[in-house]
Amino acid sequence: MHYTEKILIHQLAQKYNLDKEMIHKLINESKNNSYQDIKESKRVANIESLIHFYISKETEGV
Repeated sequence: MHYTEKILIHQLAQKYNLDKEMIHKLINESKNNSYQDIKESKRVANIESLIHFYISKETEGV
């Protein structure tokens, strides 16, 4: 864990009077969700790219 994450966890624990472990889990979960969103966005972009490629092939062939 990066030292800035440790500082963030400590500050949030003090501010909201929460367990540091719980905050750590929430941060990790948000990282996982963010990674999944990026992965999904790349997949959608690849699909759109393929669609545009095949559409351009079809219009060139006509």
